[in-house]
Amino acid sequence: MTAAVVCAALFLPACLLCCAAVTAAARLHNERALMRTLGEKQMVLTFDDGPCPESTSAILDALQHCGVRAVFFMTAQRAARHPELVRRIQQEGHAIGLHGLSHRSPWLWGMLPGYARREIKQGTEILRSLGAQPLYFRPAWGRLTPFTALFARREGLKLYFWHVMAEDWLPDATAFSIEQRLRARRGERAVVCLHDAFHRGSGGAALHTAAALRHFIPVSLAQGWQFILPERSACPSAKEAA
Repeated sequence: MTAAVVCAALFLPACLLCCAAVTAAARLHNERALMRTLGEKQMVLTFDDGPCPESTSAILDALQHCGVRAVFFMTAQRAARHPELVRRIQQEGHAIGLHGLSHRSPWLWGMLPGYARREIKQGTEILRSLGAQPLYFRPAWGRLTPFTALFARREGLKLYFWHVMAEDWLPDATAFSIEQRLRARRGERAVVCLHDAFHRGSGGAALHTAAALRHFIPVSLAQGWQFILPERSACPSAKEAA
């Protein structure tokens, strides 16, 4: 075995360990900061991976019906294919965040500076060209690298992770199971990560999420919950997390 092969075999695991450590530290810092900004019975709804015509529209209909706003973390390539949804999301008062240009795992590609820069910079430029003003960044799969954090900071984006997931991407997820997980996991306050599309399919499965919200939100409102949008100052910057 040559020295080059040995170095390569050691380099990749070391990089993955570094990225895992950066992600863990950033998420811990981010989640603690976000929890401090939320009052009791306050919740932020966020949606990843869209926009997708059928499911994003259904979720927007549910949010509009219930009178609440949310944050949509968009993959820029999908946003470019569906500018009408980007416009609707803004017109209805929701916030927009970047979920990357594509949806590849940063731990596989984001260790390359050029790729990380492309994912963040081009992704942000596409959203801005569509009239959106992304304020937040959530990396694909929730996986961060030093380079993705660096370029997010350069674009003026704030990291925004989550506290609660409802596994709405599972093949056997139903509106009932999604709602039950939300109720069981929200605690006294929460930033919730849901999905308005899925990259393994058409995004139609997110219709279960829309159905769950039509019941979950009114019941939560009746229980005294508030659904709020994040304040920019509430989110630690990528610089603080890197």
